[in-house]
Amino acid sequence: MRRLLSPWFVLLAMVSGGVLTYMRCPGCIERNRVNKTCEWMGDTAFAIDQQNPAHQRHLVADAQLAEELAIRHADAEFGRRYGVEHHGGLIDDGRFRSDCLSRMFHAIENNHHVTSEQVRVAREQRSHTFDLAVVLLFLPLYSFGATVACRWLSRRFSSDERHVGLVAVGVASAAFSLLGIHSFRLFAALWEAVRVGNGHMTGMRAATHNRWSQQYVGADFIGAVLLFWLIALCCYRVVSCTDALRRRSA
Repeated sequence: MRRLLSPWFVLLAMVSGGVLTYMRCPGCIERNRVNKTCEWMGDTAFAIDQQNPAHQRHLVADAQLAEELAIRHADAEFGRRYGVEHHGGLIDDGRFRSDCLSRMFHAIENNHHVTSEQVRVAREQRSHTFDLAVVLLFLPLYSFGATVACRWLSRRFSSDERHVGLVAVGVASAAFSLLGIHSFRLFAALWEAVRVGNGHMTGMRAATHNRWSQQYVGADFIGAVLLFWLIALCCYRVVSCTDALRRRSA
């Protein structure tokens, strides 16, 4: 337990996983097709088969690329007018960006013989593989912090009544889990910037928020609490065994 959650192991796990996720980057915007001139390029025209998973992935990639092209085109225009490439959605009350997005969606509909509704649905889809990778990258960091906290709690309340230690762990688990959730939100936001290849985060991206933050509110908190309790149990057993060995040697 101690070796698995050592600082060096946590750092190695996060760096290795981060490099692999960045290189494979499932669900990421196709970097070679990005431009700031609202041009649709690098696409091959073919009819989308709704029963073909590869075709569906292509449509999702196209729809989300169209969003990114509209965002970057508007930001570039804002920079040309005002000197800062940001806030492109403010130009003409958003019409400038919306016009680009409409042209991109029209190109997708023509190239792949799909309806605007099919493009809208594809635009909202996220890569479950990407979301899972981000969660797995955060777990070593959370587990390491929880282990440090649980070890301190185990030593601090080792001589008290058992119910006192349980109450302390219960309160600590709630507080630490809330801190962990907020930390994960920041961590996920950084990886979302990697996914789209753009530091400008905007609500225009239909797939920015994954299902866990919308449909399963509170599930991440419950999971964080359960993991904290599991780590606390392991730490309690380690401390108990250590104390028993010390008493025997004495």
